[in-house]
Amino acid sequence: MQPFLVAKGWIFRDAQVSKKNKLIAKLRTGPRDFTWSEAVTLMRSCGFALHHKKGSARMFVHLTKRVKVRLHEPHPQKTLLPYMVAQLLEGLRAAGEIDQ
Repeated sequence: MQPFLVAKGWIFRDAQVSKKNKLIAKLRTGPRDFTWSEAVTLMRSCGFALHHKKGSARMFVHLTKRVKVRLHEPHPQKTLLPYMVAQLLEGLRAAGEIDQ
């Protein structure tokens, strides 16, 4: 039973890395349909923690490099505006999570 759990862990890690890479590829295209939940998933998989501030203000902080990305959670729509996509890319580059 233990090898199955290890193999299952490998499958999970591969799926997680694949999802991270797919979200990074999508983000680089400057999409107009990148959702808040996709942003949270991507940033967490890249080593960022999400902090809730007053109202809809949110801050992603990289756990080791202390890079901060400040955004407002979009509402009532859940898609990010173009400047928010650019801020995410800038934060990922500053943290060394994606190349220039």
